[in-house]
Amino acid sequence: MKAKPDILHQNRRSARPGLPREGGWRAALQELFEIDRLFPLAVAVFASLVVGVAVYRFSWMFVTGLVGALGYALICLRYPVMLLAILILITPFQSKLPASLNLGGGLNPFNLLLFTLIGLWFLDGVVHRSFRIRNHPFMWVIFLMSAMVVFSLIRASVAVPEYTISDGVNSAKRWLLPMFVFFPIAFSKLRRNDLEMLLWVIAVTVLLMALVSLNDYRSASLSSFSWEMRPGGPFGKGAANDLGAFFVYYPAVLLGWAFLEKRPLARTFLLGTVGLSVLQVLLTYSRGAYLGFLVAVTVIALLRKRSLLILMFVLAVSYKVWVPSGVEQRVEMTSQQLVEDESKEIVIPPNSFERRFEKSTAERLIIWRGALEMIKEKPVFGFGFMTFQRYITHYAQLANPMDAHNMYFRVTVEMGLVGLAVFLLLWLVPLWSSWNVYRQERDPLFQGVALGMVAAIIAIAVVNLWGSRFFREELVGLYWVLVGILARIQDLYKEEHAQ
Repeated sequence: MKAKPDILHQNRRSARPGLPREGGWRAALQELFEIDRLFPLAVAVFASLVVGVAVYRFSWMFVTGLVGALGYALICLRYPVMLLAILILITPFQSKLPASLNLGGGLNPFNLLLFTLIGLWFLDGVVHRSFRIRNHPFMWVIFLMSAMVVFSLIRASVAVPEYTISDGVNSAKRWLLPMFVFFPIAFSKLRRNDLEMLLWVIAVTVLLMALVSLNDYRSASLSSFSWEMRPGGPFGKGAANDLGAFFVYYPAVLLGWAFLEKRPLARTFLLGTVGLSVLQVLLTYSRGAYLGFLVAVTVIALLRKRSLLILMFVLAVSYKVWVPSGVEQRVEMTSQQLVEDESKEIVIPPNSFERRFEKSTAERLIIWRGALEMIKEKPVFGFGFMTFQRYITHYAQLANPMDAHNMYFRVTVEMGLVGLAVFLLLWLVPLWSSWNVYRQERDPLFQGVALGMVAAIIAIAVVNLWGSRFFREELVGLYWVLVGILARIQDLYKEEHAQ
C-alpha cells in the first residue's frame, strides 16, 4: 500500500493519488492543490502585477528583493520543505530585518512563515485524508505550557489594576509561537535526507550568525573588559547575554554532531563553526554563557570521550595563561566588592551581604531575594503573566523595575510552582528523548545530534540560572525546530523496527 503524500516531503506531481476523483468540496479542494496547472498561472499573474507596481513606485533594490522572494515562493510550491529552510534561516535574524517588515501587533516574517507552514500542513492533511496528530509527549507539554500562559495572562488581567490582556498578547506570542513549529516537522513524512538537509541549514544559520556578530563586534577587544563593548549582534543593542546564550545552545548540538561525523570535510565545517561560536561567546562577556558552554563540553566529553576531561582540567587550572585578559577581568569581577552604585539603580545597606560582589552580581542577588518574597506570597499560580517587573520594586531594593535575571524565578513569580513544573517539562521531556535516541540510534547523524541535544539542554538549564533566556523567538526558535526533528527521528526509528 502506497504511503499518503505529505506536503513537506513530496512534490505535487507525486501527490496526485491522494484522493479518488469524486464530486463535492473534496474534489474541488484537490483540484485547487493541483498546483502544476492552476497555481503557477495564478502566481505568475499576481507576481507580474506586484512587480509592475514595485517598479513604478519603489527602488531597484526593493524590486530585486521582491523578485527573489517570489522566485523562492515558486520553489516552495514545488518543494514545500524549503519553507522550513527559510524559516530556520530567518529566525535568529528578525531584529536585523527592516522595521517595515513588521506588521501591526508585532506580526513579522517569522510569524507569517510559521502560519503559512502550519496552514499548508493542515490543509494538505485534510485534502489527502492524512491529517492526524499522534499521541506524543512533546505535544502534551506544548499544550500544557500554552494553557498555562493563557491562564496566567487572564489571571493578570483580572487581578492587576490597569492591566489588560492586550498588554501581554505580544509577549505571549513570543513565548508560544516558536513551540508550534514542532508540529509540521514532527507529524510529517520527512525522511532522513530531508532531516539532514534541515540540520545543515541550522549549521549554516549558526555560521552566518557568528560571521554577522563578528562584524558587529569588530570594534570590541578581548584585551580589556568594557560595558560599552558588548553589542548584541543580530539580536540588537543590549542583547549581549542573549547572543551569548545563542552561541551556547546551538553550537553544543553541532559539537555533538561533529564527534560522530565520519566525513572529514563535514566535520571540519562543524568544528570551524563551533570555534567561531566560542569566539563570539568570549566577546559577549557573558559569564552565564561561559559556564553554559563549559558544561556542554563537559557533558559531551563524559558521554563520548572522557579523555578530554583531562585536557579540560588542565585548561581550567591554567586559564590565566591562555584566557584573554578582558575575559579574565570579567570573570574575576564577580568577587570584587561593591563600594557604591553610581547609577543609583539599587539600594544596598552598608553591611549587607550583596556588597561583597560587583554591581551586576549584587543586583541579581537583590532581585532574587525579592523574587523569593513574591513566591512566598503567591506560590501556587503566581502573580500573572508579565507582572514580574510591575511588582519587583515592592519587594526588592530597586529604584526601577528590572527583569528577574533568572528564568526559574521569573516563571515561578508569574505562573507559580505549577507553572514552573510545566515549564521544566519543556526541557526534561526532550532531554529524556535525546538520551534515548543517543543510546538506541546507529545512524551517526542522528546519534550525534541527539548527543548534542543532551549537552545543549543541560547547558540551557545552566545559562538560565543567570538570565531569562528562553522566551524570545530569535533565541529559542531553532530549539523547537530541533525538538521537532528529534520527534521525527524517533518515528523513523519506530517505522524501521516495525518492518
